[in-house]
Amino acid sequence: MAEKIHSPSEQKQFLDDIDHFESNFDQRSSKSATAKLREMADTYTQLSRLLSADTDALAKYPQCQLKEGETPWRVRVAEQIIHQAAEPFTISQGKLAVCAAASLEVREYYREPAAVARLVTDVLLTGSYEATAGGTKVDMTKCPDNLIPDPFAKQFTVEKEVKGEPVRVWDRPYLDARSFASQLFEVTAINLALQPRGFRYEQPSPKDYADLKNKANGHTVDIKTHVTKPWGSGENRRFTNVDIATSAYNISGKDERYFVIAAAGLSRAEANDPEIRKIYELDNRAQRTQDLFHPRELANALQKARDADEWPPIVRLDSQEPPINYPDGAAHFLVISGMQPDGSKIAFDNTWDEKRDHNGSPTIDSQMIALSIFSSRIAPGSADTQLLQRVNYFRSHPGQLRNSVDKWLQAHDELNASGQEIKNLKSDKLFTDPDLATWIAEHPDDKQLTLWKNLLEEWLVKYPSERPRH
Repeated sequence: MAEKIHSPSEQKQFLDDIDHFESNFDQRSSKSATAKLREMADTYTQLSRLLSADTDALAKYPQCQLKEGETPWRVRVAEQIIHQAAEPFTISQGKLAVCAAASLEVREYYREPAAVARLVTDVLLTGSYEATAGGTKVDMTKCPDNLIPDPFAKQFTVEKEVKGEPVRVWDRPYLDARSFASQLFEVTAINLALQPRGFRYEQPSPKDYADLKNKANGHTVDIKTHVTKPWGSGENRRFTNVDIATSAYNISGKDERYFVIAAAGLSRAEANDPEIRKIYELDNRAQRTQDLFHPRELANALQKARDADEWPPIVRLDSQEPPINYPDGAAHFLVISGMQPDGSKIAFDNTWDEKRDHNGSPTIDSQMIALSIFSSRIAPGSADTQLLQRVNYFRSHPGQLRNSVDKWLQAHDELNASGQEIKNLKSDKLFTDPDLATWIAEHPDDKQLTLWKNLLEEWLVKYPSERPRH
């Protein structure tokens, strides 16, 4: 280590962070003792890759060249990774509107630090990343601004963060700057979601930063047409609550379905209609999120995340409302870091402004969070026309939904009885149902419809009247 980390103070901080990581991860992780040791060892493997490498993807960019005696970027990132693995709640999104990706980063460092370390290390050393699950490959060299340290990342050091010292950018002091390791994670996580939809998120360019300073947020580019639009403009140009869960799966390989919590995409009147809720949950059962219909459901949703061993959860809320109280806030994501046994009080981590964190003992009224989740300013809106048409169809055809569920469950049973996997949908007469056809197209890994059946069975627990009667 001393061969790579020359500064005595950096050496001490690095070793302190290793000690803190081992003790903190042992306390916070629900993994078995053996799995904890493996997770820590795998994290150290990635640090070793960084500290033993002789070059990285930044070497070809003149603006990344360092003066003699300056700590190399690979070493800086290794220091940042182990510090953030030791203390995930120190992670900041900086001045960019990327709270969804930052909240995911906090959670994955908390639970799966080796997977995060692998992502950041791969990107820094090679300029690209291949997802642990799903097969998506992200080439960061397509947009050098994503790969090159931004003005805040250039000035960030672990030592400054620990001491609470600001970084100076544009000759102004900034607290809660974002680390370079966080930049690499967040940009990659966002593009894991956007790239399959045909878009690329690009950080602000040096000119954008110079012109707009802390109001710069970057943009999205249509990969085929190269049309550029502001970040977050349009449904496919955002990193949503569903994308948080999907990118978590891509990065960790763990199929978790309960840790992202948000209001359902229904109006208040629609949310009060049990038939609409029923079809909404049926159609959205594979989205890996918990969608709430009423504020009173939050405590149960948090408990479900804990019972499923998916703690800590992430919630989408209105940052203008208590307990955040940003005057110019909007939709925002928080990591729920603690909860009283009865769910009445919670603690949370806020990646935007560390002084607004409420980590430690749960002291914040969970109902306050619940009301903020359902704020009219961030309401997801009304049900789409297709959903309402399905609701009306099943209402006007009593028993048809139960018959459809029967057919869907039989499809799984017949496929497994045959000992085959789904190969060619068009030539297989067994799977002509449009709902099943859509599922197969969107879930090619579910080759024996195991997930299909499991999610249907889970839905039937909540709506037992639709279970086939035979």
